[in-house]
Amino acid sequence: MKRFLVHSAIFLTLIMGSIAFVFFQADGYTDPFYIRFTTPKQNSLIIGTSKAAQGIRPAILKTNLPEHSFFNYAFTVAHSPYGPAYLNGIKRKLSEDPKAGIFIVTVDGWSVSDGNQDPNDASQFDENYSFLNNLTNVSSKPNFGYLTTYYKNNYAKIFERDTVAFLHDDGWLEISTRMSEEIVNTRIENKAVSLAKKLENNRLSYTRLKYLRKTITYLQEHGKVYLVRLPVHPSLADADAAVVPNFKEIMTQLANETGTAYLDMHSSNDQFQYTDGIHLTKNSAADVSNRIGLWIKSNLQEKQ
Repeated sequence: MKRFLVHSAIFLTLIMGSIAFVFFQADGYTDPFYIRFTTPKQNSLIIGTSKAAQGIRPAILKTNLPEHSFFNYAFTVAHSPYGPAYLNGIKRKLSEDPKAGIFIVTVDGWSVSDGNQDPNDASQFDENYSFLNNLTNVSSKPNFGYLTTYYKNNYAKIFERDTVAFLHDDGWLEISTRMSEEIVNTRIENKAVSLAKKLENNRLSYTRLKYLRKTITYLQEHGKVYLVRLPVHPSLADADAAVVPNFKEIMTQLANETGTAYLDMHSSNDQFQYTDGIHLTKNSAADVSNRIGLWIKSNLQEKQ
């Protein structure tokens, strides 16, 4: 019996050691989210969906705002529309350091709408079951909680190198994909079909809008908040806006009521390149990030 227990203990130790070794190899190639849960708590955050995850580059922002180190904590429209789950995730990631931060809160109609039968019933929100709502430890490396519960691939894939997506340590999701005119046009056409299908069910959620306001006011307790509406391809602008037809007016009113500066970049839609009509290319993301940084810098100087 004693020999059996000893052999069992050795076997379990080898198994656990092997798992730990695999988990320690996880990095920015592992998936589009993991690295964000392995970094320390942060003072200055970029908030939003995949438009922001790919479209705002913290390193570019820092060139205009060198006193601040930004962290991109934007995910996808499925994981991080505004609601209780995302607000819970933001609270866990935000540093307790009293140093005043800068928060870029990106907005669009999709982030305040919902496709469930009752768009205002928070108990029906799909992201309630996501890592943002349920992962309590968002700053450990390796993050065993994420890898054992929310990592969707076979662990063997941790050793592979994704040639398309790479998540940087500052949270920016870099996408490297083919950009021939024909391929991009096909992606834009497919995205138009996808948006049209989503428009059949999605409606403005006053609950999500309420949580956007809650997110803003919570972050204002820790620094300055800036609202940004990122650009989209001109051919998709109408579809992107149709989910909340009076979105511009709603955001303007929200910005005024919360005392928040608001930058709507839709007037510059035709000045950038997109991988699929919705997401900015790497170079355009750099351009957009630079413009946002200069805009924030100008706002800060005006307040002095």
